[in-house]
Amino acid sequence: MKTKSNGCTGKLPNALKSRASNIVRVVLDEFGIDEEALFGGDRKPLTCWARWVMFKQLRALGMTCGMVGNYAGYNHSSVSYGVVQLNTRLGQFDPEYDALRMYAEAVDSQLA
Repeated sequence: MKTKSNGCTGKLPNALKSRASNIVRVVLDEFGIDEEALFGGDRKPLTCWARWVMFKQLRALGMTCGMVGNYAGYNHSSVSYGVVQLNTRLGQFDPEYDALRMYAEAVDSQLA
């Protein structure tokens, strides 16, 4: 699949395009990473967290895991796994995940 300039490979219905692009922009800004890292498969913890937050926010728009995967260039099972991992870590009261919680809340508040 050919990668677009925003790192995304799939098409979205017009109603979702601007909202999805806004989610990507907010995630990139909050996490301080670039599109290449977010869409390129970087496995550093901060980048994985950003990707998981993006997946969860895109799913909250009503997109299926397949739609999110096509949009972001990942397999639908990677999207599902990422959302599960994010929810698991956010549900743990472990200081190790305080930063993740802070990032996720900041993205939530900017998109509210």
